Amino acid sequence: MTEQIYKDTCLREHQFHTVYSFDYQDELNIYYYPENTMLFNPKTGNYEQAKKQVLFDCEVTPENAWLSLHPKQLTELCDEQGVSVEDACKLFLAIYADDIPQWTYHFGFGVYRNEKKG
Repeated sequence: MTEQIYKDTCLREHQFHTVYSFDYQDELNIYYYPENTMLFNPKTGNYEQAKKQVLFDCEVTPENAWLSLHPKQLTELCDEQGVSVEDACKLFLAIYADDIPQWTYHFGFGVYRNEKKG
């Protein structure tokens, strides 16, 4: 009964999320997973979540950053621990309905929304 009143009188816009993952093989590759989109993979004979390679702006880690790992180090750590890179290096980033953000991957800080100035 009380749940319906919150649905009818939202205090803020409904928040959505987009899903990305990254991998590092000679260079950084970032993939976007469109929501509710499956594609047939002829190699496996199964339907799989669609993914599309995208570009993020990238910023290098400052020299004085002592608590950070480069994407290459993160993927190597996944291999050492026996964890799937696709699952371990997955990002869920919040967006709003009318939002099409540009993301920046700062290797020492993480991923943030690149606010356009001007």
